[in-house]
Amino acid sequence: MSLPDINDYTSIGLPKTDQSYTDELFILSQEEMDVISKLELGTALLLEHKDGQIDARYLLNTPTTLIGRNEEADILLDDNTISRKHALITRVNNNNWTLKDLSSLNGTYINGIRIENESKIVSGDKILIGKYHLVFFLSGGK
Repeated sequence: MSLPDINDYTSIGLPKTDQSYTDELFILSQEEMDVISKLELGTALLLEHKDGQIDARYLLNTPTTLIGRNEEADILLDDNTISRKHALITRVNNNNWTLKDLSSLNGTYINGIRIENESKIVSGDKILIGKYHLVFFLSGGK
C-alpha cells in the first residue's frame, strides 16, 4: 500500500480535490420555502445545512457580504479551516450575484468545483467553505 502524496492535501490535511463536496441531500421545509418565496427583490438567502437539517440562515441584503473567521466578517464561520477573510458574495444587480474566493488556504467550491476567480452563483448552488455546506437561494426562488 502506498502513502498518499503530500501535494494532494492542504496544509491542514484537507484533500485538495474538486470533488471534496459531498452531495448531501436535504429537503427544504415548508417554512424554508415560504421564507425563500417572500424574499424581496435584490435579496438572497444562504442556508447552512448539516446531516440533512438546516443549521442556520443568512440573509444577503447588502451589496457585499464577507465570509470568514474574522469577527468583522458579515458571516462568521468559526473554524480553523476558514480563512479570516475567506470569500466575498457580491450583488451585481437585483438578481445577479457572484462569489469570489479571497485567496483562502483551503479554497471555495461551487457545486463541487473549486473556484479560482469570481464566479456567478444562481439559486440552488451548493457552496462549500471549509467544513460548511451552504445553499444559495435568490429572491422568489428564481
